[in-house]
Amino acid sequence: MRRGRAAAGLTTREVAARLGVEATTVRRWLREAGQPVRRPGPRGRTEVDTAALITMRAAGSSWQELATASGMSRTGVRRRVLTAETGRRPGR
Repeated sequence: MRRGRAAAGLTTREVAARLGVEATTVRRWLREAGQPVRRPGPRGRTEVDTAALITMRAAGSSWQELATASGMSRTGVRRRVLTAETGRRPGR
């Protein structure tokens, strides 16, 4: 399964969505088949421009305004901006 998934360029989440199961199920199947399984990464909104969020925040936009403009949650926007500025996630 891993070779087919890798050859197709699909992530575990994408495979799960195509099969109509949870990603944890796909990872369990891979482990049971003796295949290496990576830890799941963040589900982040990669299409959102972090630099634009930082610029908007510096210009005085609130976390809620950034969230509305980006389609992200207020917490997600705050975490992304603060992580980019400090190099580590807030609260850690």
